[in-house]
Amino acid sequence: MTFNSTSVTKLDANTAQLKGELTLLGVTQPVTLDLTVNKVGPHPFNKKQVAGFTATGTIKRSDFGMKYGAPMIGDDIALRLELEGIRQ
Repeated sequence: MTFNSTSVTKLDANTAQLKGELTLLGVTQPVTLDLTVNKVGPHPFNKKQVAGFTATGTIKRSDFGMKYGAPMIGDDIALRLELEGIRQ
């Protein structure tokens, strides 16, 4: 599974929309995730500037070719990504 971001749209001081291309099982689909800024500041150990984010969204597994067990297994899959970026 890979995600390549294509844009970030800031909504307010702590939230944004993250758009990109999600590839899963060889199928690529556009995805929009809700992004929350958790904290920005110096890392407690190395003092480098760090930003923490949570990205959430939902995909349909059938959009990526996963049809096994349908309709007994639900089609909606919740995504939650915990991200940390360190300024170099």
